[in-house]
Amino acid sequence: MSCCGHGFKIAPAVGICMAELITEGRAKTVDMSPFRLSRFAEGVNPFRNPNLYGEREQ
Repeated sequence: MSCCGHGFKIAPAVGICMAELITEGRAKTVDMSPFRLSRFAEGVNPFRNPNLYGEREQ
């Protein structure tokens, strides 16, 4: 995780997920399955919108 502004903002959620992974073997608070390593072999994009800045309506 980067320590940039985004990393700073999501640090609490990452901490919760890591604590659950360590203590319970899986993250229960947040569904982490979209970020599984096998997604690269499957060709799955974890982001619903590949344009990270969103689409503009005209």
